[in-house]
Amino acid sequence: MFGFYISLPFLIFALYRMFVVLYNYYTRPFLQSGNPSDTSLVSIIIADLKDEGSTRILIDNLLKQTYQNIEVLVYVDSVNTPSIGVLRDYSSIDKRVKLIEAIELPEGWVRRNFIHDWLSQLSKGQFIIFIDAGISIGNEVVANALSYMQFNGLSLLTVFPRQVTNSQWSRILIEIKYWTLISMCPLIRVKSSGSISVSATANQFLMFEASSYKSYRWHQKYKGFEDVDFVMGRFVKNSTLRMASLLGDDEITIQASNSDFDNTTSFIFNFFGRNRNRLIVYTIASTIGPVMAVFLLPFPLVFLYLFSIFFAWMLFAMINGKSPLVTLLLLPIHHFAFLYIVFQHFKK
Repeated sequence: MFGFYISLPFLIFALYRMFVVLYNYYTRPFLQSGNPSDTSLVSIIIADLKDEGSTRILIDNLLKQTYQNIEVLVYVDSVNTPSIGVLRDYSSIDKRVKLIEAIELPEGWVRRNFIHDWLSQLSKGQFIIFIDAGISIGNEVVANALSYMQFNGLSLLTVFPRQVTNSQWSRILIEIKYWTLISMCPLIRVKSSGSISVSATANQFLMFEASSYKSYRWHQKYKGFEDVDFVMGRFVKNSTLRMASLLGDDEITIQASNSDFDNTTSFIFNFFGRNRNRLIVYTIASTIGPVMAVFLLPFPLVFLYLFSIFFAWMLFAMINGKSPLVTLLLLPIHHFAFLYIVFQHFKK
């Protein structure tokens, strides 16, 4: 009986994750089609463009949007913008593309935060989108995002893009990150809940209502923070402003980068509020839970525990458009990779 009570919290934790995944599966937290209520100017800010190929894809995607009332502000310098020639061609052809020449980075600033803050002050739009250089978006994305912002009265909309990779290791890292998100955060509830713990933010696609952003200047407030997106999401909620977190489908995708390991490590630590104790509890619960359940729970509850894990992962695979069978077969590898990530985090 004593073993039953020890193992019961692990069963409850597994059931909780299953119900969160089930909630996310049935609520379909993807950016939906919509029509903006007016033609507000949307400023799109890009901090760091990479190679010429990805630059052409992103700029072409933006200029082909069905919603045409946009301006594209691109930060350029001769060192960090290898595609500067391509950008100058675009800006000469389409006056909506505006190149902002680099200036010296002020002391105490993280480069990305400074660029976002500075370009936002130069922007003229009623809404501001900060978009990652590696993203590929469909032609309706700006219209749909603006419509969602207006209809729900949001100060912040963030979208987690669907990540694309041909590397099995990158795929595992991506799925670890998204499993943590989808099994622990009921995404549609981010919009309606006032709790700062019910929030999740992706720096690859952030859309702000401009007046509230310029009033609070979140990137300036946290100018020395790396991975400031999660901090800003919680601060938005703490300021009693409305935000929403959604998943990207095939209309919002991003190519996995060489820094996937660091990105996943940073995401997991930030997801738990930069609180190591919460991360430790989560790691212990997800690691020793199966052992406790198998050896200490009566058979019907062992079955319930295992069912909750397998069923949750199958739903998770379907949300992400992956094969449930392959995802289940890779489950042990996923968890060992997660433990390695946590170990490396604490080692640093």
